[in-house]
Amino acid sequence: MSRLTRKIITSVLTLSLLLHAGALGLASASPLLPEVEQEVIVVYKNDDGKETVYSESVDIHHEFDIIPAVAATVTSTDLYSLVSDPNIERVERNIKFRITGGDFKTTSVPSEQSQWNFQAVQPTIMWDTGHTGSGIKVAVIDSGIAPHPELTIAGGISTVDYTSDYTDDNGHGTHVAGIIAAKSNNSGMVGIAPNVDLYAVKSMDQTGEGSLQDVLEGLEWSIQNNMDIINLSLGTDTHSQLLKDMVDRAYAQGIVIVGSAGNSQTTEDNNGNIIHVPLSTYTINYPAKYDSVIAVAAVDAHQARGDFSSVGNEVEIAAPGVDVVSSYLNNGYAISSGTSQAAPHISGMIALLKQQDPGLTNVQLREEIRKYAIDLGQPGRDIEFGYGSATFNRSLDQTAPENITNLHVTGKTDSTISLAWTNPINSDFASNNIYANHVQIGSTAGQSFTLTQLQPNTSYEISIKSTDWSGNEAAGQTITVATLDTPDTTAPAEVSDLAVSATASTYVQLSWTNPLDPDFSKVYLYRDGDKVDATTGTTYKFDGLTPDTSYHFVVKTVDLTGNISSGLGITASTQAADSENPAEPGGNEFPVVDTTPPAEVTQLALERATSSSLQVRWTLPTDPDFAKVKLYINNNFIADTTAASYNFTGLLADKTYQITVKTVDNHGNISSGATLTARTLAAPVVNVPSTPPASGGGSGGSSGPSGGVIQVPVNQTPAPTGNTAQVGEQGEAEQGTSNLAQEAKDSLDQARTSQSVRDFVQAKIAIQGLSDAELRQEFEQQLERLKEELRIQDLPAKKELRSTLPVRISLQVAMKSANYKYIDPASLKPGANIFVLNSKGESLEDAVG
Repeated sequence: MSRLTRKIITSVLTLSLLLHAGALGLASASPLLPEVEQEVIVVYKNDDGKETVYSESVDIHHEFDIIPAVAATVTSTDLYSLVSDPNIERVERNIKFRITGGDFKTTSVPSEQSQWNFQAVQPTIMWDTGHTGSGIKVAVIDSGIAPHPELTIAGGISTVDYTSDYTDDNGHGTHVAGIIAAKSNNSGMVGIAPNVDLYAVKSMDQTGEGSLQDVLEGLEWSIQNNMDIINLSLGTDTHSQLLKDMVDRAYAQGIVIVGSAGNSQTTEDNNGNIIHVPLSTYTINYPAKYDSVIAVAAVDAHQARGDFSSVGNEVEIAAPGVDVVSSYLNNGYAISSGTSQAAPHISGMIALLKQQDPGLTNVQLREEIRKYAIDLGQPGRDIEFGYGSATFNRSLDQTAPENITNLHVTGKTDSTISLAWTNPINSDFASNNIYANHVQIGSTAGQSFTLTQLQPNTSYEISIKSTDWSGNEAAGQTITVATLDTPDTTAPAEVSDLAVSATASTYVQLSWTNPLDPDFSKVYLYRDGDKVDATTGTTYKFDGLTPDTSYHFVVKTVDLTGNISSGLGITASTQAADSENPAEPGGNEFPVVDTTPPAEVTQLALERATSSSLQVRWTLPTDPDFAKVKLYINNNFIADTTAASYNFTGLLADKTYQITVKTVDNHGNISSGATLTARTLAAPVVNVPSTPPASGGGSGGSSGPSGGVIQVPVNQTPAPTGNTAQVGEQGEAEQGTSNLAQEAKDSLDQARTSQSVRDFVQAKIAIQGLSDAELRQEFEQQLERLKEELRIQDLPAKKELRSTLPVRISLQVAMKSANYKYIDPASLKPGANIFVLNSKGESLEDAVG
C-alpha cells in the first residue's frame, strides 16, 4: 500500500460517505463520479497546499488563524484533487453538533437561593470569603446569550453564517449562562459565580445545531481573547481530529475546558418510549471524550445519576443536571435537564477557585475541583459519577475513605522504621495520618513513610489512617515493629606481641596474640598495603616473597560486626638466596630465627614527679634490630614507645611504684628489662563537690554531649589526699606542687592528641589534683569538651534506667561500648546506680556489693 493510500484510508474524513465509494475504493476514487458539493475543512502543510485549497474549492467560508486550515465548499472532483495533493495534510467533513440539553419549560422562581442545585453546590461558602468569580473570563460556546436582567455580558462573537449577533435565539445558551453567572440581586435566581466576566460565543443556531466550523471558530476566538474557562454544553458522536487539536491547543494555553458528557444513555423508540442503554455501553460525546476536557455527568436532587447522563471512563465529575431552573428567553426563567446544565455548575465552581488562588494553572485547578467531590457509586472514580458530585459544603460528606491495604515493613535500623502500603481508591482520598503509639507524628499522601529518631531495641505500634478532603478519617491499619539494637561500631583491640617468628629467602612468618574481646572474629593480613589473607589463628606465613627484600606487614583485628582495627605493623626482610646451594623448587628452607633480645636501656632515671605522675627517661640501645620499648608499672603493661622518655600519669599520690622498661627487637624478642623505683608526691587536700553541676554529666561542662547522647548525673571522684613525701631525686613537696598545673596541661594535650579513653582518664585525675580552684575549673571545662568529642558517657543513675533494660556491664564490655567508654570509679554506687534487676524489672536487694 502506498503512503498516499494509507493516508487517505486513515484520514479523519470518511471519503466513502462523500464520494459514495467503498472504504477500499477510496484510493481509486474517480473524478468521473457525479459531482456533489459538500462542506469540508482542509488542513494544509504549506503555502502551496493553501493555494491549492483556494484554487480547488467552489467557495471559501473561513480561514483559521491559529491552525493551518480552511473551511470550504468543494465538489467531488475538487475533493479528489485535494486528497491527492502531497501538500494537503487531511480533509475533514464539516460535521454537525447539537446542544446537550433537554426541553425547556418556563417557570417562576420563589427566591434567589431556593433552587436545589444551588443549595447542593453551596457557593455561598466561597462568597463568604470574598470569592464570587470577579476578574475570571468565562466563554459560553453555545446558542448565544439573550439579554436578561440577571446577566451582564462582557462581549462575544457569532460564528454562525446567518447572523453576526451573538444574541441567543434558542434559549439553551441563556440557560447555561444563568447557571454560571446570574447576578445576586435579591430577585429571580443566582448563579454559582455571579461576578465573572461572561462572554457569549454563538456557535449553535436557533434549532440548537451547529457545525464543526462554527465550534472551531468559537474555540479559536476564545483562545485569541485569553479566556480562563470555556464551557462546551454541546457535542457530537463523531471524532474530529481538528476538534481535538483545537481543544488541546486551548488547554496547552492554560484554559480550563468544561464539557457536557452527553445525554445518550437513554433513547426513544419509534413510539416515543424511553429506552435505557446498558451501562456496559459507553456513550460519552465529543469533545468531552478528549483528555483535555473535563467531562461532567448529571445528578438529581437525591445524588442519583440522571438516567440520560452518558457513562464512560472519561467522566471526571458530576454536578446538578436534573430539573435545574435558570434564566431563559424574554427575561424569563425555565426548567430543564441534561448534562448541558451540569457542566456550567463546574465552570462556575472553577471560576471561584481560580479567583481564590490566581496562581493555579488549569491542570492544578482540574485537580483542585476533585477535592470538592463527594464520592458516589463505586469507591473511587467510576463511569457514572467520575470522582463524585461536586459541592463546596464538605460537611455533607460524613463517610471516611477506605483503609489502606498491604501495610508492610520495608526496612528498619536502631532508630528508624520504614513502611509502605497501597492507598485507597476513593476519589476524595486526601492523605494518610501516621501514628506511633497512638500519637500522630506525620502525614503523607504517598504510599511510604519512614519514622525517625526512634529508640533502639524498642517496639512501636504504628497506625496508618487515611483521610478525605472533608476531614473524615478511616479506622486505619496497624502494625507492630521493633527497632534494631544499637549497632556496634567499635573496632576490637589490636593484637599484641606481634613479632617475626621465622624468615627465609621466600617467606616471612609472623606470630602474635589475639585480643580478648568477646566479639573478636579474625585478623586481616596485609603486605605492603595489600590485603593478603584472613585467619583466626596467631601465626601466618607470607609465602612467595623475593629474596633479600624488605616488606611491611600489618595485622588488623576484625569483630563479628565487621569492625576493623587500625592494625599493628612490623617490617621484616627475607633472607638472601643461597648462591652456592639454592633451594630446589618445592624444597624446604630452614628458617634462621633471631632469639636474642636487644640490649637493655641505660641511664634509667626519674626526671620529674607529681602527686599523680612519674616521668622517667633512659638511653635506648644501639642494636640495629631494636624496635621499641615496653613499659610496665608494678608489673602491669602500660604502653609501647620508641621514645627515650615517658610520663606515667593517673597514679595515686604518695605511693611507691616499680617501673620497668623492656626493649623489643624487630623479631619480637623482649629483654628482661631495666627497673626503677620511684614515689609520687603527696597531693594537697582539695575540696571537690560531691554532687554534679546542674548541667549534669562530667565536671565543669555547660552543654550536653553532641550527637543525641543524653548526659545523666553522677558522683564525681574526690581528689586523693595524703601526707607530704619526698620522691626519688626531687626536692620538697612544694616543688612537686608547682608542677601540677604543667602536669595537668601535658595530660590534657596527650589525651587530645591520642583521642584515647586511657589518656582521658589520666588527664581527669591530673586535673582533679590541682589545688588552684580557678585553674582546675578552667581545665575541667576543657576536659568536658574533650569528653563530648570522645562521646564519653557516665554510668546512669538507677532512676534513669528503664526496668526493661537488663544491666550486664562488665568493665571490659563497658570500656568497648559506644555508650560507656569511661567509667568513673566514684560513680559506682551499689544500691544507687549499680543494682541487679530480675526478669520483672524488680531490684534485688544486696545483689551488688
